[in-house]
Amino acid sequence: MSKLKFLSALIIFGMVAACSSSKDPLVTADTLNKIENLANERNFVVEFNTAYPQNTAASQQVLNSFLIQNGNSAGRIDIAGDGAKLTVDGETSTADLPFFGERRVGGSYGGTENVGIEFYQATMKDYKVLRQGEKVTVTYGVSNSENDYFDVRMDIYSKYNVRALIISTKKTNMQYDGSFRAVLDTASDEN
Repeated sequence: MSKLKFLSALIIFGMVAACSSSKDPLVTADTLNKIENLANERNFVVEFNTAYPQNTAASQQVLNSFLIQNGNSAGRIDIAGDGAKLTVDGETSTADLPFFGERRVGGSYGGTENVGIEFYQATMKDYKVLRQGEKVTVTYGVSNSENDYFDVRMDIYSKYNVRALIISTKKTNMQYDGSFRAVLDTASDEN
């Protein structure tokens, strides 16, 4: 009798596990289709909440001395609520992202160059969308008014999470985490 109860429990557990797992692939596929369509339409916004600088030991010491008080570290900085976002709209891309790292080339005197990773309605080059397994990858290149060229790579997952890597010609690389959404109201995105 105890074997019968054990077997029936296994059967019930197997049915519950099969039912719950059968829904996930469908939701994932549908969501990835939506993400892929928006990426191909070039009509989306990514709002970032975390920055991951790729720094040298010297810059990590400096950053840790300033950031340790608020719970951040040189390897992970909370930027939620700072308005850090990247927009792809048609043939152009706009980004206003904080930068925590080192410059590779000297800056100008008088502070006229951007401190962050910034470009405004810059024409994208080599825009590509690739779906691989459980993510959609968007890659493109863009330059800003200061002749800094950025290679942008964003991996977008089925829960609308984004991991972005931005490689600059003048600054150390930056990685960001955020969330993906469609451009719904371009007037509200400019604020």
